[in-house]
This record gives sequence, C-alpha cells and structure tokens, in this order.
Amino acid sequence: FSQTITGRLFLIGVFAAGLALHGRDWWPQVSVILVLMSFLPEYRRQLLLAGTLFWLWQYTPFNWLLITRLARSEGVAASIDDSIGWPVFQALVVVSVLLFCALFYATAVRFRDSAPMNRPLRTLLLGFVGLMALATWLPLPPMAEVSLWAFIVVLGRYIWFLAYSLMDIRSAVRSPFVLQLGHYHPFWMGVTPSAVPFPKGAAYLRKIEAKDSSELAVTQLKGVKLLYWAVLLMMVHAVCTGLLYGGSIRLWDWSFSLSYFIDVPRFREVLDASVAGAPAAWYQNWLALAMRFLLDLLNMAIWGHVMIAVCRMAGFRALRNTYKPLRSATIAEFWNRYYYYFKELLVEFFFYPAFMRYFKRSPKLRMVFATMAAAGFGNVLYHFLRDSSYIVRMGLWEALLAFKVYLVYGALLGLAIGVSQLRNQGRRTDRNSLRTRILAPVSVLAFYCVLSIFDDPDRSLPAIEYFRFTLHLLPGL
Repeated sequence: FSQTITGRLFLIGVFAAGLALHGRDWWPQVSVILVLMSFLPEYRRQLLLAGTLFWLWQYTPFNWLLITRLARSEGVAASIDDSIGWPVFQALVVVSVLLFCALFYATAVRFRDSAPMNRPLRTLLLGFVGLMALATWLPLPPMAEVSLWAFIVVLGRYIWFLAYSLMDIRSAVRSPFVLQLGHYHPFWMGVTPSAVPFPKGAAYLRKIEAKDSSELAVTQLKGVKLLYWAVLLMMVHAVCTGLLYGGSIRLWDWSFSLSYFIDVPRFREVLDASVAGAPAAWYQNWLALAMRFLLDLLNMAIWGHVMIAVCRMAGFRALRNTYKPLRSATIAEFWNRYYYYFKELLVEFFFYPAFMRYFKRSPKLRMVFATMAAAGFGNVLYHFLRDSSYIVRMGLWEALLAFKVYLVYGALLGLAIGVSQLRNQGRRTDRNSLRTRILAPVSVLAFYCVLSIFDDPDRSLPAIEYFRFTLHLLPGL
C-alpha cells in the first residue's frame, strides 16, 4: 500500500499531522517538497537543492539580529536600511559566502595534491580564524567591519558542510558542487541554528539513498514511526516538566494544573546560590542537576528525531541522532548514542587524521591522543566557532578567554572517553548481566550528569565556581 500513489499521499498526510503536533509551522512547505521527492525520485538531488534554496529564502538560519545590533552600535544600520535595505544586504552576504564555498571547493579540487590544499580542512579552519582575527584587530571602516562580521557569521554556519564536501573531492562519483549545495543546511533541518550537518555530507547521502520504491516505502514508514515516537517523548517531557517544576502540564493549547508537584529547584538557582556563598543542600543540588540533565536528554532526542524523520521521508535511510543513550554501558558508548552526527563530525575531521598520523608505534597513546583530538580539541573548536555572538561582541581573544570553562569540559570529556576505550578494548561483555544492564548505565549517566556542570552557556563565571558547585554535591561540603 505504501508504494501506491494513495499510500504515499496518505503517509505524507500523516507525517504532516505529526509535524503540526510538534508545532512546526512550516509543515505545509515540507509536505509539498516531500510529495515532489516521493513521486520524482529520479530528480531527488535536484529537488533537494530546490527545497534547500527555498528554505534558505524563507527561513534563514543565521543570526541576523546579532549583525543588526552590531550595525546599530557602529552607526551604519540606518545607512544599510536607506541604501539597499536589510533583505538585500542579507542576500548579498549569503550569496558571497556560497560563492566563497564554491571557489574554495574548486581550488581544493584543482590543487588537491599541492600544499596547502592537500590538507583543505586545516587551510579552511586557519583561514576562518584568520578572518575573525582581522575583523577583531584590523581598524576597518564601520560598514566594512559590519559586512566582514556578517560574512563570518554566515560562513560559520556553513563551514562544516563545506568540510564534508572537501572530504569527497577524491571520489570518482562525487556530485557537482551546485547539487552539493542541497546538503548545505537542508530543509529537513528546519529553523535550527545548528552547524552540525544532518546527516553528514554528500558521500553519506549517496550511501543511504533509497534505491527503489520498496526501499522508499520502508524508509518513509520508519520516518513516520520516528516522528510519532518524538511526539510521545514530547508528551513525556511536558508531564515531567509539570511534575518537577511549575505544577502545570502544558501541551499544545491544553493546560492541566496539578494539585501536587515536586517543585525541584532549577539548576541555575542552585548554581547562583553556590556562587553567592549560600549553597543549597547536597541532595537539592543533585536533584536540580539530574533533572536538568535528563530533560536536556529528552530535548536532544526530540530535536534530532524530527530532523531525521523528515530526512527519511525525503528518501534517505538516515540513522537516528540519539539512540537509547540510557542503555550505555561505557562512557564511550554514551558519546556514540547521545549526539551521533556531532560525534561523527569529530571522528571524521579530528579523530581519523590524528589516529592515522601520530604515535603509530604506541597503540594506547595513539588511541588516547586521537580521542583527545576529537572529543577534546575538536569539540571545543566547534563550539567556539559556533558561538559567534561572543566573538562579535568581545573580540577573538577575549571570547577565547571567556571559553575557559568549556575548555575544562572538553579536556575532561576527551580524557574520560579515551580511558573508557582503553579499559574496554577486547573485554567480553555480558549484555544481560546486572552490571551491564543497570550498574554500568547508572554510573555512566552519573558521570555525564556531573560533567554537564561545565557545559554551561554562561561565559561570565570563572571555572572555580563550577568546581565549587561540584564539591557541593557531596554531603557536608
């Protein structure tokens, strides 16, 4: 039935209803794109490009508010508005970034065996940091400064998509770069500002593309199933939030007040109390931290499920972004299950290059070093480049200094994953044992829960305050 015209239309209709339940206002536009991609699979890549460009026009994923504020502070906002207007300014910036990506890609293909393009990602990242240094320290006219920062902010959202294109330049079956633009923040990523490519790049999409109507039907059924699983998780999140905090369960236009609820303190409240020198009781700190961690885990699952569900409906057999993280028996396994496509980005661009290049005569050191390069250095670098608002406001060096807490987070995470991999190499695991099913997952969750203290978006607090709060998790401290 799912392979018939009626069946495909029915599936897309059910899927559109699921998107509406998730509060996605753009479900009609997605439905039209999915209908076209379902009935014209031979033009799937061209339709993906058209859908992505339409999405770019309708739902720009860039932080234009940041650029507008910078233009106001530099006194050129009115000039832009009166001359070409903000919509045209934004369009020119985006077009210039895409042209830069095309030029860089063409140069990397043409000179792929010559330095510096024999290592194109390193060249790209160094060039990007160099642009930020120029924007920070070079005395530019106000209009030029605003334009350069706008270019940097937009390029920062595309840089890892371009990196996946650069990985594919030696492939004999690589797509023309024009078609690869369809993978640059594709329409299934919705309005998320994430710079992580879902799911990876053109080479991966070639591998997972549905080859016939039977595969397409199965893939779309899995997409519908995943979307409604995310609806169920959204309901669980709403119930948990009501029970833990406000005493009111809110879903869609419906609200239900609870006579009894736990009234758990928010993490920010207990952290502020610790900073003020009046820490909450240790069990309240644990409760606030654990509930924030678990709700964030639910949010991550819902967010990723919706994107991957749309991707599957478009005809790509993408793996889930979050898959049963509560079953993780090791620290390394949780990292693989929690945020799969971010982990893949770090593995592709940092782990493999470090693993293939350094410490080949020392297998253990080689593994730990490559893991630190990915989960430590690569993780920190990605988030630093992603948080362009701090760099625009504070400048490159000051923003780096403000990032010191996340540096601690990245170092601890990389070291922990590396040690976890070494400890479990060659170890036989009984998946049905009490240790594997209960004790190990609880220990892993406790580790990540405590580590999440340092994954805080507040850049104003010194690292010592987060260590102090960690001590307040212990009774009597």
